[in-house]
Amino acid sequence: PVFASLLKPLFNALSEHNKTVQIGAASCICQVIQGSPAIVVRENLSRLCSRLIQHLNLPLLVAKPQLLTACVNTLRMVDGADFDEVLPSLMPCLEGCLASTTDWQTRKQAVEVLQAVGDNPELGASLEIPLPQDPSVKPTPLQRRIAPALEALKSDKVRAVREVAKDALLRWCVASKTLSMAMTHSLTAPPPPSMRTSSPTPGASAPPMGSMPAWAAESVLASGTGGGRSATAR
Repeated sequence: PVFASLLKPLFNALSEHNKTVQIGAASCICQVIQGSPAIVVRENLSRLCSRLIQHLNLPLLVAKPQLLTACVNTLRMVDGADFDEVLPSLMPCLEGCLASTTDWQTRKQAVEVLQAVGDNPELGASLEIPLPQDPSVKPTPLQRRIAPALEALKSDKVRAVREVAKDALLRWCVASKTLSMAMTHSLTAPPPPSMRTSSPTPGASAPPMGSMPAWAAESVLASGTGGGRSATAR
């Protein structure tokens, strides 16, 4: 196939120990994806995403922002149901790209990918997250799942990263106070059955967002706060 033949040497070039070569190859990968018919991208989706994730996990790769852009381009060219199968392997990869040890451009572009994922109402089934009954109601269950990772970036040392994370949370109508209460409720001992609809203990506080993996908050976003917006989303 022409599509695979074009991409093979470009992915091979990502292994070169040369920053310019890596960035050039990754940029070309983006262009190949954008210039290909959607049906071609869909037919090669599994292999394409596997290669993208494989190279994004390489610690010495300097072209991660460009490959993350390729992920966004791929998502926008295929149906959500097709791309959903990629999420179980993509989400941990994105978590790694958000680490403070990565460069700020990688963190910023990883947020763009997460926002594109969260904006798609057809995604989430492969992560055992219910699809929204009404996509116009924010935040959706998937957006709640992603929110803690973005919340942690609101204190990033680079302003551009902070702003893109804040914009995504604002777009999804995720309030910091609501998220904090959800974290506190889910990470402390559960109250007795008769008390589960009451407010959390005033003195309790949630652990710092950066002290836990982003996806360890799944219980927070899947189960909600025992009432209110989380229960509604579910």
